[in-house]
Amino acid sequence: MAEKVPRVPTNEDTVASMSKAADHPKALVRKRRSALTDLEFPTTDGDEDSYMADELASDHREIRDLKFPPEANIDFGHHKMREALNLNVTEPFDQRLVEQIGGDEGSLRQIKHMSPNARVWLLSGLSPHKNTLLHIAASFGHAKLAAEILDLHKPLLFEKNFDGDTALHIAAKTGELDTTNTLLREARGADNNDHDVSRLLKSVNVEMNTPLHEALIHGHQEVAKCLIEANSAFPFDYNNEQKSSLYLAAEEGYVEIVKLLNKRVEPKTEVRVPGKSPLHGAILGRRNKELLEIISSMEETFESPKDEEGRTPLHCAASIGYLEGVRFLLERHLSDSQQVDHGGNFPIHSASSKGHVNIVKELLRHCPDSKELKNCNGENILHVAARCGKDNLVKYFLKKGEFQMLINQKDMKGNTPLHLAAMHHHPKVVYRLAWDARTNIKLLNGGDMTALDITESTSETIASYHGRLTWMVLKSAFKKPAQSFQRKKQRSPQVAHKLPNEESIRDRVNALLVVATLVATVAFAAGFTMPGGNNDSAPHEGMSILLTKAMFQAFVICNTIAMYTAILVVVCLIWAQLGDLNLVYTALRLALPLLGIALTMMSLAFMAGVYVVVSNLHWLAYVVLILGALFIFSVVVVFIPLSYKTTSRFRIHRCITYFLFCAEVWASGSHNDDQKEE
Repeated sequence: MAEKVPRVPTNEDTVASMSKAADHPKALVRKRRSALTDLEFPTTDGDEDSYMADELASDHREIRDLKFPPEANIDFGHHKMREALNLNVTEPFDQRLVEQIGGDEGSLRQIKHMSPNARVWLLSGLSPHKNTLLHIAASFGHAKLAAEILDLHKPLLFEKNFDGDTALHIAAKTGELDTTNTLLREARGADNNDHDVSRLLKSVNVEMNTPLHEALIHGHQEVAKCLIEANSAFPFDYNNEQKSSLYLAAEEGYVEIVKLLNKRVEPKTEVRVPGKSPLHGAILGRRNKELLEIISSMEETFESPKDEEGRTPLHCAASIGYLEGVRFLLERHLSDSQQVDHGGNFPIHSASSKGHVNIVKELLRHCPDSKELKNCNGENILHVAARCGKDNLVKYFLKKGEFQMLINQKDMKGNTPLHLAAMHHHPKVVYRLAWDARTNIKLLNGGDMTALDITESTSETIASYHGRLTWMVLKSAFKKPAQSFQRKKQRSPQVAHKLPNEESIRDRVNALLVVATLVATVAFAAGFTMPGGNNDSAPHEGMSILLTKAMFQAFVICNTIAMYTAILVVVCLIWAQLGDLNLVYTALRLALPLLGIALTMMSLAFMAGVYVVVSNLHWLAYVVLILGALFIFSVVVVFIPLSYKTTSRFRIHRCITYFLFCAEVWASGSHNDDQKEE
């Protein structure tokens, strides 16, 4: 029969033994007071009953309400240690404990001469975060001090703080190799107790991380090697994120750690690595080919080749644009290119959704038929690229004749790629598709709507800037207005739901009215406060001094135009207050371009007025002109989509206005579509 290993007494056992020594709580308080006397703690004034009540209130072995007496002459060089303990310092405390915490293990030996109960009571003290003295010693790398503490009270080795960390977790987090070795040596003991070592290495915190997890997460490879070598069992427990130690090592690219773990797998063919597939970790970490080969050789031991979303490693590599990883996986697992995830997407759809042209090319090179694959929504790769606004990939598909059959294909809801791009307001994609001769822009989807109908269904509401740009492109691409929208607007509850209510119309009219009134007020005031002042002498008394200056004349003309156009906007918007919906739309269509003219003229008037009064200082005058021109151009670019069409059915005009359209797309942020999530 195997010899039974004696159980190491815990803190609870010690406290229980102290409780048995006396039946009345007052006796326990006296024992604690005797321990304080052994430690030469200063006594507290007050009656005994009050002192006992205070002692009983400080249960759970927490160190609290401590204060250093003035005569103690404390060396505050250990202030970091005291902060780590997070003590609330209000009562007298002996200086020697601070010295011991600070790493003076020699003075800690004096505690050996205390009574066992006093020694246990002192060493079992906890900070508010539930850290023991051993936790603090481990966090600062005091290996010898940790050994002394464990020699006095070994159960501290398995004590956990508020985060569930043992002292070994702390040492692994901080990368203290000496402390890690010391803790493992103390756990093993003189009798070579592997049971305690295994128990310590398998202990988990609130995040289900073992010490090995923490060492890998914090990048301490030497500590991780030490922990692996000390573990005779299979070190592949996974944490709350379903990540095993092998996954973490693969994700961070620790080749030596992966090789060590691989040695634990090779002789044990029955072993299975739980949690996420480490090959996913290596792919997501974009690691080198050597690491991929090692991990791939261990693939048979992985419990699941897919992640929680049903994605294979090829899905992950295609999604993040990891070309080397895609090539590696296609050479070994070509069949994965035909696997779908839980969302019904193939790897080529994942690459298309992110706009990775090189990945799509590589997948098609190995599997030419992949271009015909459809996801669970019936979308081909052009559908996905158009829906996600990946202009670079759409451009590639349109250039290659082999993808011609995809241009007008419909998904399960009858949407073509143009429909999807219009729905999601991707103006650059819509521009490329709408002006491609092979695109049938009149196709209806399952809702009996063209792409233009989709944009017009929201054009009368407060549409986004991208939406207006999209509508402008489609409006100019159609040779005549779409016919189906009028029918849909009458019978479709979805479209009716999108039409603006009376309050939103009133808010828009009022906002424009305020702006127009402000422009008219400013222009009116500028007309009577001419730059440069007026002439005070006959025969030109009252005339402007700068009357003959060309820029002054430009100021007067621009200011006058701004004044009258702003007044005209106000008049139009007054008509809009009558409540007739058709009249409101007509007034808004007139007011918006007029307001744009008023704002532009006011900006030009300001630029001309400032220029004329500083014209004698040439460099400053040029700065005013350049800044004015830049900002006026910006105003025009931003305001034009609200009022005018910048695209046309005529090719020559379209070529001329293309650059203005690109500037509008850039201003709207649509150029960042490739960085947006699916």
